[in-house]
Amino acid sequence: MSLKFKPALIRLLAFQLLLSPLLYSCNRNGNSKDNSNQDSEYIKDTSRVHQILESISSNKITDFDGSLKLLGIARQLSIHHDFTDGLARTLYSTGNLNLKSNRYKEALACYDEVLMLADKTGNILLKARCLERMASLHLSMNDPNLSLKLYYQALPLFESVNNKQGIASVYNILGIYKTDQNEFDTAFSYFKKAMSLNSEVNNEYGLLQNRGNLAYLYEKQGKMRDAEKIYLELIGGLEKENEKISLPILYDNLASLLHQSKRNEESLEFLRKGIRIAEDTRDTSMLESLYHNTGGLYYSMKKPDSAAYYLKRSVICARAVGAVKSEMKALSLLMATDTASGNYKAAAEKSNRMVILKDSVYSRKIRNNLRNSELGYENDKKEKLIAYQQLEIKITRQKQTWFLILFLISTLSLLLLVALIVVLRKNSLRKHEILQERLKISALELGKVRSDEEIHRLRLEKIQEEVRTKKREQLSNALAIEQKNELLNQISEKISTAMGDADSIKADLLQQIVSSIKTQVRNSGEVDHFNEKFSSLHQEFYANLKSRHPDLTKTELKFCAYLKINLSGNQIANILNVTNEAIRKTRYRIRKKMDLSSDESLEHYISTF
Repeated sequence: MSLKFKPALIRLLAFQLLLSPLLYSCNRNGNSKDNSNQDSEYIKDTSRVHQILESISSNKITDFDGSLKLLGIARQLSIHHDFTDGLARTLYSTGNLNLKSNRYKEALACYDEVLMLADKTGNILLKARCLERMASLHLSMNDPNLSLKLYYQALPLFESVNNKQGIASVYNILGIYKTDQNEFDTAFSYFKKAMSLNSEVNNEYGLLQNRGNLAYLYEKQGKMRDAEKIYLELIGGLEKENEKISLPILYDNLASLLHQSKRNEESLEFLRKGIRIAEDTRDTSMLESLYHNTGGLYYSMKKPDSAAYYLKRSVICARAVGAVKSEMKALSLLMATDTASGNYKAAAEKSNRMVILKDSVYSRKIRNNLRNSELGYENDKKEKLIAYQQLEIKITRQKQTWFLILFLISTLSLLLLVALIVVLRKNSLRKHEILQERLKISALELGKVRSDEEIHRLRLEKIQEEVRTKKREQLSNALAIEQKNELLNQISEKISTAMGDADSIKADLLQQIVSSIKTQVRNSGEVDHFNEKFSSLHQEFYANLKSRHPDLTKTELKFCAYLKINLSGNQIANILNVTNEAIRKTRYRIRKKMDLSSDESLEHYISTF
């Protein structure tokens, strides 16, 4: 019942919606000037926020403090006007700025706020980018497990909005993870997908990362030449463009590859290049890795002083960026260096520091697990509250709908009943008229069918009579030919008898007469006329008989035609001007060619054609 009246409910609600702007406009007439000023101020300030974010994203402002100050202004304006989307984007840019300056804690704080605002506004793409940035940050802090978890959270969000660059960045990281897990085929597949997506969106920097990681994959597989070739190609291109962000990473990776190949001097050369660029750009995270690898290389070359110098620098950078695992690795090498040089006190200090770091790593894992549990609890709580509110709204709407339905039923039931009766009455009259028309049409069609049947019957009788007439004519022609030939044969025999008693001159004359008679018998056109009539009456006889028995001659085919019209052997002999013995032999040859048994009738078999 409710489904029938749902359009009426929709029209009623639409009418209320049409009235509401009119009522709202009446109420706001007194305050139009104040609202106009507020709107003007809102547009001006939000435009200012957009300008600041645009200048930061396009790197027009390179000074960190200046960028941070502008972002602070944008944040205050967004909060003042409750501009949630602008606030979220401002915090995201602030987090990126802190991440670029190796201020990881400040960046994480910004990203946490962005996640909450993105959930509030439903900005899926911003949430995905924020998770991807957080994952990269934790990867720099040597926390790959949490990083991988965040990447897996970001991937379906990127896919839902079809952001190919974001999907490619996650595929790139997953490829590195699978490479470290020695799942090389899967890693190669991820890198190929990432390169394909980056090519579609012309993301040159992403392609650079993909190729560098593909070289790392070849390195893990032991394909050192392939990996070195890719590294050198990438380094050559970046050195021409004086690109200082990715070059230290490639120098570090190539140095590691050369170290594995026992080419230590070349490895040190590339590490020094990377250190010079990273020190110029103050990339603390990159310096931590470069110092650590340089110190480890000197340690393997048994140069403890140089190793200790770079490892200490690595420890300082690791503490600055919060890379606990990297600091522990560097301290482990320093402890081994101190032990080898006999400085046991320094080695003990480093051992104690490593114990503290191990405890902090364990504590951080506990905090992360606790935080995840708390977030899960809060999410469940929010979901239940939302579900409860939605249920209340649904119940309220159902009640309103029910009351409206009852009201409509009470007012429209009588009208519906009257309308139904009128419609049924009209339908009944219309059906009666249609039935009468159909009866008339059926009667006319029946009369037409009977007329057609009578016409067909008369035509059939006429055709049958014509067939019988043609058969009689055919038989008469055959009998006439037989009688004529029989008469001519008798005359020929009598003349032949008379020739025995006549003189030689008369005998020659009589002989000429006999020859003419026989020629007349053989070449009579009446036989051809008979064949023409027979073919018109039995059109397919000769063709069917010839296709079934291709060995039959023309004479045998004519013989079969005479049998078809039920002529006897004597009659056929007279027509063909042959003896009965010749007729018997012809019958024998035909039966043999048709492969008929002794108990099968030749006449019956021919009648089937």
